[in-house]
Amino acid sequence: MKPFNSGGQAAFHVLLVVALLALGLVGCRKEGGTAGVGGTKKEGKMRVGFSQMENNGPWRIAETKSMQDEAAKRADRFELVYTDAQGQTAKQVSDVEDLIAQRVDAIFLAPREAKGFELALQAAKEANIPVFLIDREIEGNAGEDYVTFIGSNFVEEGKRAGEWLVKETNGKAGIIELLGTPNSSVARDRHDGFADAIKGSPDIKILASQPANFTRAEGQKVMENQPTATTLLRSTHTMMKWPLVRFRL
Repeated sequence: MKPFNSGGQAAFHVLLVVALLALGLVGCRKEGGTAGVGGTKKEGKMRVGFSQMENNGPWRIAETKSMQDEAAKRADRFELVYTDAQGQTAKQVSDVEDLIAQRVDAIFLAPREAKGFELALQAAKEANIPVFLIDREIEGNAGEDYVTFIGSNFVEEGKRAGEWLVKETNGKAGIIELLGTPNSSVARDRHDGFADAIKGSPDIKILASQPANFTRAEGQKVMENQPTATTLLRSTHTMMKWPLVRFRL
């Protein structure tokens, strides 16, 4: 069986490039002598907030490091103000509110969950501080509640995984699905795309679907608690060493 490659690494590089372009545009506005994104003319460096949800896995750690490294390359123009919510949505909302209170010029937000940021987004809007979503989405409208979302099409990712599975198993498999962060847009979208791709194959069954928070340790723990069976495991991100692999449990 050939492994399924979701292209996650390539998607991350695309995300980073677009994020840097957005930062560059903000910097050009400042250097041109026009009004700053906070509504007044800015002098000196642009202060850009980066609200990270957590740093408990290699992908998230790499994302944080890339943001910090690229900001360091442009240290003459930008200052990165970094926060880590440590896997707590309430803390991340508080982190965003603190960045607003500091009057940063822009905020890059990697939200842990899709809900809970409504008041923080409104506060940023009233302070004329643009918010860019990266990697995950939240409830709201681009161009109104936040500037834009920079990330992958997660529904398509799930759909491709499902299509690959149907082909490689001839439409017959038992699935234990490891979901990501509960209430996150990426976990919801990947599941929806995957479910849509396999719905035409009645002999493919999702035997269990449990959250594993995108961590390998939690993914392994979920699998250890499953009944003995021959299954085909679908996992996402770094929850297991391989994206898709047969297990005899």
